[in-house]
Amino acid sequence: MRSMLNRGLVLGGGGSRGAYEIGVWRAARELKIDFDVVTGTSIGALNGALVVQGDYDFAVDMWENMNYEAVMTNVKAEDFTTLDGTRKAFRTALREIVADGGMEIGPLEELVRSRLDEEKIRQSPKEFGIVTVEIPSLKASEMAKEDIPQGQMADYLLASAACYPAFKRRTIDNKSYVDGGYRDNLPIDLAIELGANEIWAVDLQALGHVPQKLMYDIPVRYIRSYWDLGMFITFDPARIRRNMELGYLDTMKTLGLLDGFAYSFREGQMARICDRFLEGSERAMKALTTAENPLTAPAAAALELRLSGALKWGARRRNSVKVNLMRQAELAAELLDLDPACIYTAERFNEELIRRFSEEDSHQPGEMEQALRRVHENPSTASEIFGRFKSMTGRERLHIVTHLVYGALSGSVPMPAAQLAGAAFPREMSAAIYLWLLGCSTDTGEEPLLRPAQA
Repeated sequence: MRSMLNRGLVLGGGGSRGAYEIGVWRAARELKIDFDVVTGTSIGALNGALVVQGDYDFAVDMWENMNYEAVMTNVKAEDFTTLDGTRKAFRTALREIVADGGMEIGPLEELVRSRLDEEKIRQSPKEFGIVTVEIPSLKASEMAKEDIPQGQMADYLLASAACYPAFKRRTIDNKSYVDGGYRDNLPIDLAIELGANEIWAVDLQALGHVPQKLMYDIPVRYIRSYWDLGMFITFDPARIRRNMELGYLDTMKTLGLLDGFAYSFREGQMARICDRFLEGSERAMKALTTAENPLTAPAAAALELRLSGALKWGARRRNSVKVNLMRQAELAAELLDLDPACIYTAERFNEELIRRFSEEDSHQPGEMEQALRRVHENPSTASEIFGRFKSMTGRERLHIVTHLVYGALSGSVPMPAAQLAGAAFPREMSAAIYLWLLGCSTDTGEEPLLRPAQA
């Protein structure tokens, strides 16, 4: 007989990154997915309390209006609008950390105490648990809501989020506590102990200890961002809104309702890209990693190895032609700074790549091609040439490598020149292959994006 499903939501710690978790909650609400068990550490504990009391609208409003002065005492949002103001704010924070044992979070504490409905949480059928750490023993305190003394839930939630030494430790009944992330920043075990037999684990990938488990006896669905969610004290409204949207999109992708890895596509759009470009991508990869003669074999082999690493998505995902193609497309988007916090169609994605790549470029691919020829003929010049490459931005390198790829595949540039560049910068080479595909056949009906590099 099948046991009853008890779905658990595990919310990790990560300070201002916690806005991402509200995006996950938004996706769950849209899909009418509920949770029977909620556990959290640090900001995950605070967000978890809002989930259990069902205060979604307030959670969204709180995060959308979050800024530095809404969290910390003696800090104003306008302090961070100028470089001098930012320096002054961090000097003030450093003084508080050194002299007073951490910054005061009076505004956040007031917000928590004013909005927390302890009785509603206690009466909820949802199980709720948090993690904090007692000091100086550094003993983890895993507490279900039944373990928290009446009237002290806000105290323990704030203790779980006391990211010492940045923020002051919390004292409760003559005991001192600090952030639960010191012992378990993603409390999956606690959720299992509280009865969860299926888990969504939202990992903010912040500083903190996450106990390593190779496997659990129950299914665990991890939700993580490809993108940097920012420093844990970056309470910037634009960043917060972006992180909320990324949390929503990543959840929909994890559930298979959107396509994409780093970027998000409407269902079926990745298949459209694959239908159009898969054969060309495979052909280009084969041509670029094939040695023309024994002398060029090392460059070709190095390129093949480096491309395989750059195109790998996740530790357990094997390279396939389809995965390679989508990683090529997404690396092009990343290097050209496409916004990841929105949903693309294949047409819009490709049009945006074409537009951004077509912006003026001051670097001359012909000059770099000649330099790479010299490296092939005289390897002792490699340090100087690749030093020039490294001094450029990824976007600048992408322009040059793309022209080299276009030239190599059209026969106007020696293949070893492109292979050397690609072995040194495999992310740019991977992206360049996709841009070459767009140059051969765009979805916009325009003239090809790229032209052969001129010697």
